[in-house]
Amino acid sequence: MITPLSERIRSRPDVAVVAGLVLSWVAVSAALALWYTSRIRDWSVMTDELQYAKLATAIGASGSPLPSIHEAAVSISNQLYPLLLAPFYGVLSAPSAFRAAHILNALVMASAIFPVYLLGRQVLSRPWALAVSVLSVVIPWMVVAGFLMSEAAAYPAFLWALLGLQLAIVSPSHRNDALAVGALALAFLARAQFAVLVLVLPLAILAYEIARAGGIGLKPDSRRLLAGARNAVWSHPLLSALYALAAIVAIAAAVLDSVGGVLGSYAVTLEQGSLLPLDTWPSAARHVGTIALGAGFAPLVLGGAWMLVTLLRSRNDNERALATLFILTVVLLTIETASYNVRFGGAEVVRDRYLFYIVPLFLVGTAAALGGAARRPLAIAAACLTVLVAATFPLLDLEVFEGLNVDSPGSVVNDVLGDLSGSLGTETFVALGALVLGAALVVGLLYAPRLPLALAVLSLLFVFSTLTLRTAGERVLASDSPSGRPMTGQRGVVLDWVDSVVPGDAEAALVAFPVSTVWHLSAIRWWDAEFWNRSITRAYVTPDGMFTYTPFPAEPLGLGWETGEVAGSADAPAYLVRAPNDPRFGLRGALHAANLGLEVVVVDRPYRATWASRGLDADGWTRRGRPVTLRLYGRKEEPAEMVELELSILAPTGTPALYRVDAPGEARAVPLFAGATTSERIQICVAAGSATDVTLTGWSNARIPEVPTGPQIEGTRAVGVGLTRVSVKPTGVGCTAAQPD
Repeated sequence: MITPLSERIRSRPDVAVVAGLVLSWVAVSAALALWYTSRIRDWSVMTDELQYAKLATAIGASGSPLPSIHEAAVSISNQLYPLLLAPFYGVLSAPSAFRAAHILNALVMASAIFPVYLLGRQVLSRPWALAVSVLSVVIPWMVVAGFLMSEAAAYPAFLWALLGLQLAIVSPSHRNDALAVGALALAFLARAQFAVLVLVLPLAILAYEIARAGGIGLKPDSRRLLAGARNAVWSHPLLSALYALAAIVAIAAAVLDSVGGVLGSYAVTLEQGSLLPLDTWPSAARHVGTIALGAGFAPLVLGGAWMLVTLLRSRNDNERALATLFILTVVLLTIETASYNVRFGGAEVVRDRYLFYIVPLFLVGTAAALGGAARRPLAIAAACLTVLVAATFPLLDLEVFEGLNVDSPGSVVNDVLGDLSGSLGTETFVALGALVLGAALVVGLLYAPRLPLALAVLSLLFVFSTLTLRTAGERVLASDSPSGRPMTGQRGVVLDWVDSVVPGDAEAALVAFPVSTVWHLSAIRWWDAEFWNRSITRAYVTPDGMFTYTPFPAEPLGLGWETGEVAGSADAPAYLVRAPNDPRFGLRGALHAANLGLEVVVVDRPYRATWASRGLDADGWTRRGRPVTLRLYGRKEEPAEMVELELSILAPTGTPALYRVDAPGEARAVPLFAGATTSERIQICVAAGSATDVTLTGWSNARIPEVPTGPQIEGTRAVGVGLTRVSVKPTGVGCTAAQPD
């Protein structure tokens, strides 16, 4: 029986497809959000997540799309994701915005279903394009939607960009050229990494036009090569003009030694070391192997085979253009990823989260191969790729990670493979299994009926992908954040405690200082405070640049030693978040709140120190035998007053120490047992508008690690004692202080 609805669907199949796409997107994103992303309550990847939260907060507060952190312009191009988060971070508390952002992540990342479908429609029928688009949003790398990182927006943006490039290649026009330029801009705003597409587009156009002219084949014809190159230029006058202009600008930038400026904070990727170190090639093989394992192996073999065969044999413009675009994208993005990881991680490091964007390209190619007519060429190409991909597996270190390695979600399959391999060895087992699976695929391509084979392969890939994604997601949900809290949250913890004690729209600044001798423990404390509190809008450091635990702008506090005044602080934030053990200086003000080992101080403006120290190491230790000066500043508007100075002094672990305190009219030396802490209380008269000095000198035989300015600490130093706290309290008793000369 034919109903009016079914008759309408038959007459307008596009309506059914759109409905199917939308329903699939809603279903996948809802499932991803309900099961996974909405349950995440804590951060995991620093300082990436902090960066995007601060960028989004700045956009929401100022309304400007330009990147800004700590009220200072920053050179960051990845602004697409912060722009999407800005509405939440502009109006909600940081914890609420965090939760909303994770629901948005599921919706945005799953929206990749739309560009994948449209890319698939270049070479596939509607049902197969729909199947591939659904498969592309259940791959294991969808797990990164659980983190506040740009991949959630970059995944669909990359695929939309490829669609724009494909249209420009296969249908040259001013409109499509302009669309391609917009696609490149979108990709670059999503991730600076996608600047590589600027190279992909002209190379793809050139290869496509040469192939159309008959210049690609077993016997290339030089005349046809030239004809194809000429067509590439004349068919795209707008792109040709823009690329010529870009080439002139690039040459000028190279001459001026500023070619990396366009990449902002990623300029170092062009400026540091060789762009193609020797280890790039084995690293590229490792990345391809990891992608192959995480994607289920078959897509790289079948999809890659279709790309190669189509490039060399197809006479269909859409197919040839898409295969050309896919091959160049895969090759250049893989080389770029491998080069970056070798130079900024190590030759053995695999970060497949930088490369998983190519998986949908192989999925489209897989569906096209399973429905293709060229059985023998596809089988030969698949056999060759099986051997090549299997050869990458012995290069891998299939390490088993607790929880999830965010940089390599594809490694989530390693423990299962290790269990299956037994005494054979994981890498050997995987290589042999790949050869067996590849042989089965080759036999299927040659002899199996097309429809049953396609249904079987895509169904198995769907089951494999969803189960692997589920495993990855469950590992994240079951793990703890670096903060020590469960990723699913901890009841009773007020994360935005600074916001809760700072009134209204008041701003706060943090003055970071080590709260532990272990760098990462201090870093976590300060990351946590800034991440969850939107009122923290600035960061201050001492003139020596100490301490900052982020790569973001920090403003030096220019505290004058003679007067204790801080220049240019009349409009500075009225609240400071500081460590109570910071012995470098104390600004005039009052303790407002304390929590989680930090304190919020409401300070007078302009800033003026109550006390400051000189001669300490940056982390509060005295050098052996070197005097440290503590200067106490009197108020200009009040008479001389007696104040109580309290010092907390620590002896090094394992070695006794001796310290001497010299104050006006008073001096004493005190021994300390190893690891012991003591307090010194001294009453000192401080003259109005003047300063009084106290000196502290320590001795011990201890050598401790150098100042913890980063994760890696090299070398040791000879120290006396540690100054772990300084407190100056007015007594309300007047006095007569000796005036300085």
